[in-house]
Amino acid sequence: GFWQRLGFVLRSPAHLVIEGIKERSRPSVRSSVEGRVSRHPWTGRGSWLFKEFQVAARSLAKRPSFSLLIVATLAVGFGGNAAIFSVVHAVLLEPLPYEDPEKIVVVVSDWRGPDGGIGSMSYPDVLDLETEARSIDSLVGVNRSSMTLAGLGDTRVIEVGRLTKGLLSTFGVEPLLGRDLTAAEFGASGPTVVVLSHAFWRTQFSGSPSVLGETLRLGDFDYEIVGVAPETFDYPRGVELWIPRRLDPQDCGRGCHTMIGVGRLADGATLEQASLEATSLAANLEQAHPDTNTYKGFLLRSLQEESVADIRSGLLILLGAVALVLLIACANVANLLLARATSRRGEVAIRTALGAGRAHLVTQGLVESFVLAVVGGVFGLALAKALLVGLPLVTEPLPGMERIAMNWEVLLFTAAAILVTTFLFGLAPAFALLRSSIRDGLGQAAPGGTRGSARFRRGLLVGEVALSTILLIGAGLLLKSFVALYAIDVGFETKNMTRFSLILPEATYDTSQKVARFYRDLEQRLSVLPGVEAVGSSWGPPLGRGRATGTVLVSGRPEPPPELEREASIHSVSPEWFETMRIPMLRGRGLAPTDDLGPAAVAIVNETFVRQSFPDEDPIGREVEVSVDLGYGSPRWTIVGVSADILSRGLTGAPEAQIYVPHGMFGPENMTVAIRTGPSAPSPLPAARSIVAEMEPLAPIYRVETVEQALARQVSPTRFYLILTGAFALLAALLAAVGLYGVVSESSAERTREIGLRLALGARSASVRRLVLAQGMGPTLLGLCIGLVAAYFGARLMASLVFAVEPRDPLIFVTSAVLLFSVALVASSIPAHRASRMDPVRALKCE
Repeated sequence: GFWQRLGFVLRSPAHLVIEGIKERSRPSVRSSVEGRVSRHPWTGRGSWLFKEFQVAARSLAKRPSFSLLIVATLAVGFGGNAAIFSVVHAVLLEPLPYEDPEKIVVVVSDWRGPDGGIGSMSYPDVLDLETEARSIDSLVGVNRSSMTLAGLGDTRVIEVGRLTKGLLSTFGVEPLLGRDLTAAEFGASGPTVVVLSHAFWRTQFSGSPSVLGETLRLGDFDYEIVGVAPETFDYPRGVELWIPRRLDPQDCGRGCHTMIGVGRLADGATLEQASLEATSLAANLEQAHPDTNTYKGFLLRSLQEESVADIRSGLLILLGAVALVLLIACANVANLLLARATSRRGEVAIRTALGAGRAHLVTQGLVESFVLAVVGGVFGLALAKALLVGLPLVTEPLPGMERIAMNWEVLLFTAAAILVTTFLFGLAPAFALLRSSIRDGLGQAAPGGTRGSARFRRGLLVGEVALSTILLIGAGLLLKSFVALYAIDVGFETKNMTRFSLILPEATYDTSQKVARFYRDLEQRLSVLPGVEAVGSSWGPPLGRGRATGTVLVSGRPEPPPELEREASIHSVSPEWFETMRIPMLRGRGLAPTDDLGPAAVAIVNETFVRQSFPDEDPIGREVEVSVDLGYGSPRWTIVGVSADILSRGLTGAPEAQIYVPHGMFGPENMTVAIRTGPSAPSPLPAARSIVAEMEPLAPIYRVETVEQALARQVSPTRFYLILTGAFALLAALLAAVGLYGVVSESSAERTREIGLRLALGARSASVRRLVLAQGMGPTLLGLCIGLVAAYFGARLMASLVFAVEPRDPLIFVTSAVLLFSVALVASSIPAHRASRMDPVRALKCE
């Protein structure tokens, strides 16, 4: 057949072609060949497709350097895409492991006033929504907190979910053992029962089925184990136990926002219907309870959307960025194959002369491209696996990170990418060969490629430069945002400071004075350690957890209408805390040790508090009240000092109004102790652990970190996007430089005779360099223009990922363009320099 004849042609000297064709056409030879091959017409060893793969493999093996370059280029593109798609699939696309997960909704307060934002809910609001909104079933109030666990080895602090009733039925799962919590167990005097997580049950009780009825010591109470959750249940994420919320709704009423709502949509209901009902109910509650519900709405989101709301846009942008890298890789490979196609015109001319059809020539080109893509895909999957292993090193744990794996969806995605890229970079070289004439191919009368293929290669180069420009600008914006985050003045000194948290047993430390005395003694003992400069403690540390917010009332003024109310957060601090944090006192004085005992309740406020509540007055000596007590009452505080603002919640928001009060007046048992040391002082943690264990064995140290680590945690998302986007951008620039080098080198090779003639006629080397440079810099400038325009109109997509940076920052645009232009100039200068030093005699010998 034709394929046998063609294979013989490719392996035989030209003068044996005719005799070989006659010999292989004899019936006896033909029948013996057919007897040795499989009868399957498509996949057998004798099929045309199998032989095409054989020919492609032999052809690629003859040029190993060329093939390895293409495989490496594609492996980088496939690997990056597979790794990022694995993350996107596990975090954004993979459904939660619950029954009808799209029906599980999260409800939070949505404040529309001057201090607007998303916040927690009060228990009465949760109860009203459950009873009044017909579209929502089984709404549960959820609060996450830390509690001390004793009796199972060393005393430690664990994360606990405190609920108004059981969550398992809401999530559509059954307990592995026992039962779930019930609504009747909610309340300050409810029974002390607990449901274990599957991981806790396995590690602490070895998966014993007889665990029901045993007790756990949590804080000051013994909790009876009534159930074990299934392995798939994990909400709130990372919680190890679930207990009923011990809350008195009368003391912590509608203005006490300490929980979020988690529920399930009723049968046949949609999220839109439930949102409309919640909006209507919020309006009714605003009329009925203006003191607590003015400006308060309810925001409903699916649990899936809620868990990924902060990272969705960033991951999708990363997926788009790595897709651009794959496109650039395909353009590079297409350029390489087009260059190779020029050297194969003679081979294709012989095949055409022997009767090969256009379809066959295109098929052979696609098969070669497919072989390269498959090999590149295999190496790309190995690269993706390595990238996923290193993912935890560059980011904080992502929701669903435990589900990230190289599963069949990732393999299917990679297979689809292989097929698409096969056509993307395989068709152009194939059609370029079809456009060459048989005469030119057999006689090699016209060296170099056709004008059409040259224009196409320059067009690919323009696309590479444009895509690289977009990626470089994105990376530049993230870099500037990252630098801006680290340059923010948080209002306190972050260096050389270590902190840890404690939870004192409530039964032992049942008054604020006892709490204050413990932390005062602890600070005194820590302050004499070697290298320690200052020690202070606080509830609600900066860049940490813990906050209570209430409405500010000023003595001597009428109570403001709801629309003019201002809020402030209240923090319990020791007198030495301001010195430890190095927060300057702007007016008045700081707290003194005697302030714990009264007789007057004193407080320090910050600048933002003064601007909001005393814009034209001196606040010193004025009395204020913050409508939150957390069981400590809500006294009137006399302002004795004004401190500088600090960023307490995060780096991207404005300072909030804050009021600082002594431990003895408002002293929760859980505090964070900050220790400031000298630059070269030893770590105080070993000694601190010993001191705390000696003073209170039931209060283990937890949440140990330096303040710089807390700061790094704040910038972790930006760092994650910056590292990956920056890596993709640099890789894109490198690929564009390689493509540019290849295009300019091939173009100068095609013009060897012209350049030799110019040099022979007296042209200077500088003019030849300019001639060759123009061939590369022309497409570069056009690609830069296209990329800058595309980045300008697409800059709004980056707005959610950057901070303190204008998405259309002219400096970033100009810097990215100059950087890429410089890379292109270097890549083009190498072949231009080589062309300018060409020997005219050798160049003209081709004539």
